[in-house]
Amino acid sequence: MNHYEVLGVRPTASPQEIELAYRARRTQYHPDKYPQADEATVRWATEQMQQVNEAFETLSDADARAQYDAGRQAEGGRATGARPQRPPKREAAAAPAPAPASASASVSLAALLKQRLGGVSFTRVYLAPYIPPKKLTGAGSSIVLGEGDDKVLVLIDATVFGGAKEGIVLTEEGIHFKELGSSAQRRFWEDIREVEVRGTKVLVNGSVIADCTMCEKCELLQLFGVVREFLLARHAATSSPDQTAEMMRRAQQSDTPWTNPVVCQEIFNIARQRVLQLSDLMEPFEAEYGEEILNREELAEFFATAGAAIQDPSKAQRAFQFLVDTGSLCELAIECVEEDQPPSDRDALNGPLQEPQAVRHLRQIVRGIVEGRDQNHRSAQARQFFNR
Repeated sequence: MNHYEVLGVRPTASPQEIELAYRARRTQYHPDKYPQADEATVRWATEQMQQVNEAFETLSDADARAQYDAGRQAEGGRATGARPQRPPKREAAAAPAPAPASASASVSLAALLKQRLGGVSFTRVYLAPYIPPKKLTGAGSSIVLGEGDDKVLVLIDATVFGGAKEGIVLTEEGIHFKELGSSAQRRFWEDIREVEVRGTKVLVNGSVIADCTMCEKCELLQLFGVVREFLLARHAATSSPDQTAEMMRRAQQSDTPWTNPVVCQEIFNIARQRVLQLSDLMEPFEAEYGEEILNREELAEFFATAGAAIQDPSKAQRAFQFLVDTGSLCELAIECVEEDQPPSDRDALNGPLQEPQAVRHLRQIVRGIVEGRDQNHRSAQARQFFNR
């Protein structure tokens, strides 16, 4: 099985491209999309979904991907049929599709964990309220700083004998961690930009905080994938639409904002987060209609191209403007879908004659969302008038 072909991406695909392609395949093959199908169809969709999850699990981890690529090169670029050495696949892959997480001002890690991992069984990762009392007591006396045991949402036991006195604890406030022979430490979520898993090592802001050698790597990847989603949602919540719009306006008002690499990267991150947020909001509608609304593969390719273009002075200006347009379009759609508010800036619905196909298609989708919201609003007003 060729993992790149399963996800429909290039062998040189960026992590952003792989993530968006995975979301597209997840929407396409999830068994919940076939509630009225026969047993054979459901079995086929489940098998496809398992392949998609296996491909994403490998390609989203830098070490596993490098090992997989090395195997492909040894076979002349063909799929080897062998996976990188990793623990057996867990059954979380076929869990029901979770409801999209809201990026409101009250982003809850507990709620997101329940949505994404509810019912999943791990070996050395424990989720509240199913943390064994003895382990909770051990972690509370050794790892947790400044918070009670009742605040623990996740416990990762990194000890050899299962005493849970070393490892990682997640709460709504941040990450607590302790390794053998060192003192416990804590990082608050507001101070955390990125969480990453490399093998069994967990990194925060690029620095290793713990090496959970007793844990299964696939479990760490699955858990911290949710944590990364939480961080993105939290960033979106703390950066309100008004703040985001203001940043984009300031960027547009500058004579040459694309020459500032920090501004370029921030606009790229904002646009990407808004696309991911819109993707989550669209999934229930796509499941209901039985077809994909957002072309996630096309958007993934656009972000891969734009990410490279903003590093090239000869291409940065156009790429920067397209990213601003993408972020603004997603803001409009989110206002309509999540908040049921009239769009604050309808000018974004009108774009230039020449723009990337992904942006043009996104603009058409958002225009349809806005028009649908307007029609619903007019219909509601008419009903209210004639029912008075």
